[in-house]
Amino acid sequence: MSEYMTDHDRVEALKRWWDNNGTALIVGIVLGLAVIFGWQYWQKHQLNKAAAASQAYQVLLATSIHKDTDVFIQRAQAIIKTYPHSPYASLSSLLLAHVQVDQHNYQAAYDSNMWVINKSNDAALKQIARVRAARLLLAMHKPDQALALLDTMDDKNFAILVDEVRGDIYVVKRNFQAARQAYMQAQQDAPDSPVLLPILQLKLSSLPASAAGTSVPTAK
Repeated sequence: MSEYMTDHDRVEALKRWWDNNGTALIVGIVLGLAVIFGWQYWQKHQLNKAAAASQAYQVLLATSIHKDTDVFIQRAQAIIKTYPHSPYASLSSLLLAHVQVDQHNYQAAYDSNMWVINKSNDAALKQIARVRAARLLLAMHKPDQALALLDTMDDKNFAILVDEVRGDIYVVKRNFQAARQAYMQAQQDAPDSPVLLPILQLKLSSLPASAAGTSVPTAK
């Protein structure tokens, strides 16, 4: 019967519908616009933060470590604190650790590397930090902790470095057979590395003759 409704009836029906649904409609529109503009604001905010972090990192790289060490450390720490979720924070923490090693502050350097391991979302950066932290633990005479740290593999592309450090740790522990196996595994990890292979061969040659065993390393 709707086709027989008068204009007055249609207006009255529209009024009734609006009374029942108008508020919900307005609220829905407002919420929808809030979501759209909120998302756009968040994206813009994130882009601005990324640009600011990038600029701060470029300033850090332009800072001379040897002439302005204190300024370099302050700027690196500022990036880490201000942009903790940015990849530039992880890169800055790795650079900070390098400076701290030069200052023989191994505990601080270890902490900086551990920050990357615990906070970064980049598997490669985490693995680099893990290898460096293990070396620092070895320098601090904590070989067992160093081995435990290397039990986790963040990025298998760095397996050669992990096995090399394992070998170094086993040498310190005077477990020369395990050291040989680790070095040989590292050779297998990267058979065409022109830089690391001579180093690994030198380390193998430096092991006591009694450490010589089978040519195939045992599975880890």
